Amino acid sequence: MQRFFRNLLTGFFFLTLSLFAVQALAKQFAAPDFELPTLSGGRVDLEQYKNENPVLLVFWATWCPGCIREVSNINDLVERYEDQGLVTIGVNIGEPAGRVERFKEKYKPDYRLALDHEKQVSRDYMIQGVPTLLVINKQGNITYASYGVNDKLKEAVEDALKG
Repeated sequence: MQRFFRNLLTGFFFLTLSLFAVQALAKQFAAPDFELPTLSGGRVDLEQYKNENPVLLVFWATWCPGCIREVSNINDLVERYEDQGLVTIGVNIGEPAGRVERFKEKYKPDYRLALDHEKQVSRDYMIQGVPTLLVINKQGNITYASYGVNDKLKEAVEDALKG
């Protein structure tokens, strides 16, 4: 029983630590630029959106139950805000393209999927858990970070679209 509580406490500690890391990301610092291959065979370069469009970055993995649950919520955001200029990029962390393709066929995300095979972009963004969603304003600064779609994320997206 002691082992159970020790493990529970350790898990809680690391969860709390990772939540602080996510909130630290949202203190308006410049989003690191990256260029990654996309599932469709193209490339995505974050720099191309600077001074033009706000970006919603979604770091995710196929094995993540929270990522699966969030696809429909993120699709709703895409449907609501894409015509206003929001660009949504799902960054898969370290998985083979075939596995990501099967995920896409099954869960139908309506946004571009980039492949971070070497996990370098995830390290650059200090991703501690998935799904992690980041709002990047037109100036290229991270303005909000969360582990899922919520009302504050929607507010951050709306603010990024205004500015």
